[in-house]
Amino acid sequence: MIKKNNVIAQVQNIIKNQSGISVNEQDILLDKGIDSISMINIIIGIETEFNIEFEPVDLNYKSLRSVDCISEKIIEQIKKAR
Repeated sequence: MIKKNNVIAQVQNIIKNQSGISVNEQDILLDKGIDSISMINIIIGIETEFNIEFEPVDLNYKSLRSVDCISEKIIEQIKKAR
């Protein structure tokens, strides 16, 4: 079983590594200064780390606005792959 807290910690590390910005799980990423180029790198990092591929329909502000939202999508994608 996938633990959401572990996913959140991994996503936070990816964001920090790709953008240099530390965020908590509820921070709005745009408000913290994450720009579109950083977001592309974050998405690539997440897809690589978790061996998933986001659906095009999930590449939107609502799905990617915070670590919590991103973590939910990751868990959803992992469950679909099983």
